[in-house]
Amino acid sequence: MGTLFKFRDSEMDFEIRDKVALVTGGASGIGLAIVKALLKNGVRGVLAADINEKSGKEAIRELISNYGADRVTFLKTDVTDMNSFENAFKEAIRRFGHIDMLFNNAGIFDENKWEKVIDVNLKGVMNGMVLAVEKYLKNHKKGDEALIINTSSIGIFELIQPFPIYTTTKCGVYVLTKFYGNKYYLNSSKVKTIAICPGKTETPMLEVTSNSVKPEFRHLLDEIVDSFKGQSAEFVADETMKLIPKSPTGSVWVIEENIPAYEHISSPQQIFERNIKSKY
Repeated sequence: MGTLFKFRDSEMDFEIRDKVALVTGGASGIGLAIVKALLKNGVRGVLAADINEKSGKEAIRELISNYGADRVTFLKTDVTDMNSFENAFKEAIRRFGHIDMLFNNAGIFDENKWEKVIDVNLKGVMNGMVLAVEKYLKNHKKGDEALIINTSSIGIFELIQPFPIYTTTKCGVYVLTKFYGNKYYLNSSKVKTIAICPGKTETPMLEVTSNSVKPEFRHLLDEIVDSFKGQSAEFVADETMKLIPKSPTGSVWVIEENIPAYEHISSPQQIFERNIKSKY
């Protein structure tokens, strides 16, 4: 059964200008590129949240010099800790008055530290979803609707053999997006949820070492990484900005190989329904 892709018309418009965003993993890579893209597109304010305090403070110094301290700030945040994550929401509201967007972007890669990968990549996203949908985006947005963008990975469609733990966590992000992207959640919380699935992107995470995978797969690592065409984190961020105004809730978008983002429309529910129909 092949994977289906298509574009579809939007259901609503969401304006970036004058909104406030919280970006996890905002100290480097795709997260930092998203912070910069948001500022260029006129957000009222953005809080970059990251566990790496040193990188975060260095990045914020440059951003403040370009955009002003009244529009961007950094907070050391552990997305695996609910209290720490909640403090990031509170700080964004304290600094900027409201909160309208959450970019659940923080992620790590190390197949040998599988518990930590699950904590950051999956539990961290779940923490953000619960806090946003049940409390902060639901109750502290400026306009009629708010937005969550989860970062998954194109790896969930490839099932690359050396990366089972990382890929499983990103599959979980995909499924969470589909569930929270249901119209029930949109109607009850007025929070739209979408996901992006970047392909190979030039970020610190890409600089994986052989020690990050199981010994039996180490000889494949460079070959696999080199087999994909890369793109910049800035390209991913720019394409994400284009998706924000019109993407339907629950939609999942692939961003790969420097081509325009396209929608992935084959969900686990659709696959289940097709399998059932084929049996009866």
